[in-house]
Amino acid sequence: MRGAGTNDTEVIRVLGPRSYQERMAIVDAYRARFARSLKDDLHSETSGNYRRLLEALVTPRPNVIAQAIYDACAGIGTDDYQLITLITQFDLDLPAVIPVYKTMFRKDLVATVKSETSGHYEDVLVNLILRRPPPLGYVNAATVPLDAKAFYQAGEGRRGTNDKEYIRIMTTNSQAHLLAVAEAYRSLSPKGMRAAIESETSGNYRQSLLSLLTPHHRWMAQAVHHAIEGAGTEDAILVFVFALHDKPDLQLIAREYRTLYQKDMMTDVKKDISGNYERLCFARLQ
Repeated sequence: MRGAGTNDTEVIRVLGPRSYQERMAIVDAYRARFARSLKDDLHSETSGNYRRLLEALVTPRPNVIAQAIYDACAGIGTDDYQLITLITQFDLDLPAVIPVYKTMFRKDLVATVKSETSGHYEDVLVNLILRRPPPLGYVNAATVPLDAKAFYQAGEGRRGTNDKEYIRIMTTNSQAHLLAVAEAYRSLSPKGMRAAIESETSGNYRQSLLSLLTPHHRWMAQAVHHAIEGAGTEDAILVFVFALHDKPDLQLIAREYRTLYQKDMMTDVKKDISGNYERLCFARLQ
């Protein structure tokens, strides 16, 4: 980055393939060596979505998520798909995000979400923010059949829907536990728990519950597809997908993408982006 112009090939070579831990070490080493902020220097040397992704790559993970949530809620209207994805799929990060959000924006995360949502949709997101996340992959085998029965009785097994029970089960358990509940649910209703959610709920409330029931890499593959389908590109989603996942996870996301859409993810992404931004995204998978 010294002198006139920027050697983007070298910037991409150094930062693109690195893991989160390696990139944070580079940030610290850069400051120690040059008494400068790597993020600030990248900002002054680059532009557009290429700059956005580079900056996210050299920013602590909770800060990236906090910024993405803020952006989803900023201005007129709310990017509900982005907000749902960040809170339901990165719920284990939320305890670290809450104080960072307060520091960055001088706003309370719960208050922000409440101002942008309502009803059962609001209840799901707020419960996820306020809860103590269960350990990754934790399944309470003893309560799986009980939760499956309670979910059935709260929806298909009665007239009307007991949304409080739906929300309790979906927001107090790990995703691994919910997937086990969904498997047990089939003994009560062959059409399955996902179909029950689709028939018993609607709108963003439905979308948030379905996300909680979708394995992370599959939902991220769907998020990439959502970002590039139709007219225009939701670059904010592409940026946090490629910034918050390192090569092993991105490869799993690409595999899920091929399973879901019978297409190569990066070939599809390439149709919507170009230049150094495209090169940096490709480098994240190499």
